[in-house]
Amino acid sequence: MKPRIREVIIVEGRYDKNVLSQVVDAVILTTEGFGVFRDKEKLAYFRRLAEKRGVILTARALSSAIISRAPCRSSR
Repeated sequence: MKPRIREVIIVEGRYDKNVLSQVVDAVILTTEGFGVFRDKEKLAYFRRLAEKRGVILTARALSSAIISRAPCRSSR
């Protein structure tokens, strides 16, 4: 039985989503790479999810994690 995670997990791509869905029971969404920074609707959706359920943001490399967190901080 896979552990259930209440928070929404945000990953970079479909491969990451597929791998993670094999080990956890959670809502898993993708950013589809850095294009998410130009998609204002998707960013707003992620922010609403963060407020309501909490979000776990994953990144493949440290530099990606730093860049990915920047838009979240700027809205505060």
